[in-house]
Amino acid sequence: MKNTMKMLFLATLCYSCQKEDITIGLHADDTFYFESGGISMRVLVRGNTASNTFLVLVHGGPGSSSFGYDTPKMAEIVASECAVVFYDQRNAGASQGNKNVANDNLDQYADDLKGLIKLLKLRYGQDLNIFLMSKSFGGMVGSAFMTKDNNQDLVKGWLFVNASHNYGLNDSLTHQKLLDASREHLAAGIKIDSWKPIFDYCQNNLPGPFTAEQSLKLNKLGWKAQEIIEGMEPYDYNVIHDNMITEDIPLTSYYLGRTNAGARNFNASLTPIKFSAELHKVTVPVLVCFSKLDFVCPEGLGVDFMSHIGSSDKQMLIFEKSAHHFEEQDAYYNAFVNFIIRHQ
Repeated sequence: MKNTMKMLFLATLCYSCQKEDITIGLHADDTFYFESGGISMRVLVRGNTASNTFLVLVHGGPGSSSFGYDTPKMAEIVASECAVVFYDQRNAGASQGNKNVANDNLDQYADDLKGLIKLLKLRYGQDLNIFLMSKSFGGMVGSAFMTKDNNQDLVKGWLFVNASHNYGLNDSLTHQKLLDASREHLAAGIKIDSWKPIFDYCQNNLPGPFTAEQSLKLNKLGWKAQEIIEGMEPYDYNVIHDNMITEDIPLTSYYLGRTNAGARNFNASLTPIKFSAELHKVTVPVLVCFSKLDFVCPEGLGVDFMSHIGSSDKQMLIFEKSAHHFEEQDAYYNAFVNFIIRHQ
C-alpha cells in the first residue's frame, strides 16, 4: 500500500512539473531545458501554441544563440501565427555544461535536434506541425538532420535562410564576393581605408581549398564588409544585446559558448563537410531565403542548395536590402508565415 501511494505521489508530482510550463494559447511563454549527451539546453516556446504549428529556430555559430531572433517583429508577424521555438544548441547561449566540448561533432548536433522535436511532440502533442528554420551554421545542423535516416518525416517543411550546407563552397563564394566588392569600392574611391585590407587579404589568398584558419579569417572579413556596405535596410542590432539581459542569459555560459567555438576542434572539422551531394534525399517542401548583401553566407549557396535539393515543392527568395541578419524583417517574416500556412 505504501509503495502504491508513493508511486501515485511521484506520478502526480511528475505530471505537475510537466504541466507547469506547458501553455496552450495565443501568447505562450514557456521555458524548459532538455538533456542530451551530458548537456542541458534551454528552450523558449513563445507565441501561438494553440495553432498546433511550431517553428524551430536552428541558430548559427557554432556558439551563437537563438535569443537574437526574438525581436518585436518576430512576435508580431510569426509568433502570432504559430509557436516559435527559440532553442539554444549545446555550448551556446543559455545552455549549460561544456562537457566534452573538444569532442563535439555534427552528428551530435543533429541528434540533439531530433531529441528536441520528439520532446516538443511529447509536451505539446504528437500531431504537431513542426517546421525547421536553419540560419547560418544552423544550415549545417539542419542538413545533417534532414539527410539522416528518416528524420525529415518529423517535419512539415524546412526554411533554409542565409545558411550554409557546404563550407568549402561557402568559403569560395565569400572570398569572391569580398574580392569583387572591395575592387568596386576601391575603384570608385569609396571607404578606401576599410576596403583596402579586405582586398589585400583576398588578393593574397586566392581560391584554395582554404584552410580552417583562412576560413575563419574570411568569415571575419565577411562580417566586416557588412558593417561598411551601403544599401541595407535600417536594423536595430541592439535587440541582440538587450535580449541578453531581458532573457537572463548566464554571461558565463554565453562567453564560454562563443570562445569555445573559435578554439575547439569542432570548428575546424566543419571545413571539409559538404552536403550538396546528399540533399537529393530531402523531399519535404522548402523555402530558401538569401540576401543580396550577405558576405557571410552569399546567395550562391542558395543557388547550389536549390539545384541539389530533392524537393519538388521549393522556392527561393532574394532580399535586396539585407545582409546576414533579417534586416528586411517584414518581408522575411511574412515569407516565413506564408510558407508555413501553405504547408501546415
